[in-house]
Amino acid sequence: MTDEQQVHIECIVSRFNTDALMKYMDGQKEHGGDLWRKPGLVAEAYKEAVDLIVYLDTVREQHERMKFLAKAALEKDDLSALRGALQLIVDRL
Repeated sequence: MTDEQQVHIECIVSRFNTDALMKYMDGQKEHGGDLWRKPGLVAEAYKEAVDLIVYLDTVREQHERMKFLAKAALEKDDLSALRGALQLIVDRL
């Protein structure tokens, strides 16, 4: 593994650790109790997985639309359309 790859994975793990801790703490504030004692976790996890697929597919659609708009603006050399495409990227990311 290269140094750059090592830094990349360390950043991913660090962000995940921070995000997981915050998510867990938020869940405790909202729901309380011991997660490991909660019944119905499989059903809840399935619902979360479905949500994740919906979110990922929607993000994919957004990226495809932004790519299409930016490419069309570049091909037409249309600065106004390119600014619009960039604004869409800024607003969505």
